[in-house]
Amino acid sequence: MTIKSINPLNNKILKEFQENTSDEVTATINKAENVYQVWKEKSYSERKDILLRFANKLRENQESLAKL
Repeated sequence: MTIKSINPLNNKILKEFQENTSDEVTATINKAENVYQVWKEKSYSERKDILLRFANKLRENQESLAKL
């Protein structure tokens, strides 16, 4: 099944996506769980630094990201 992203203003299809299989969903959930296990072991200071770097990258690239 195809999932469509539709602009509500003009009903134009913006993008079409293929639905994920059950195995793909399970694999994605398992990856997220593995990443979470690593993340929760990081100190508050490490997490803060990572999030601040990420926020800076978002600000640096806000124009190109807005066009996505």
